[in-house]
Amino acid sequence: MERKEEKPSEVIVNFLDWLKQCQTDYETSKAIVNEEDMKQQDFWHMLEFEEKSEARSKTATIIHKSRVRRREAKNQVELLEKVVQFSRNERSKQFFQTLKTLVRDQRIEEERLSGKRTYNPRTSVWNTLCEEKRGDDS
Repeated sequence: MERKEEKPSEVIVNFLDWLKQCQTDYETSKAIVNEEDMKQQDFWHMLEFEEKSEARSKTATIIHKSRVRRREAKNQVELLEKVVQFSRNERSKQFFQTLKTLVRDQRIEEERLSGKRTYNPRTSVWNTLCEEKRGDDS
């Protein structure tokens, strides 16, 4: 299967979109970590006040699932942290603005190159050659 070749502007836009998505995923994952941390105290109290071992076992399973969810979210936070820090840096923001300008200019060029192209003569040589060619055809 052939891979569709992306235009340079599409590659840049995809990169900028990916950076935005990283920030969203980072914030979402941080919120999950915080939420799971807050649940811990409730879980410990559930264990403390539950008298039946079967119920404590169920609570332990809930705690386990919570810790796994927290670990996955924390891993995601750590994975994206450097990218997000880079994105939030003032110098990076200027760079991203430059990339947005580049995308605009690149799209204009891509549209120009993909449209119907014509030649506008810069000198009279073109007209002279065209007249000579017309004369030869008759």
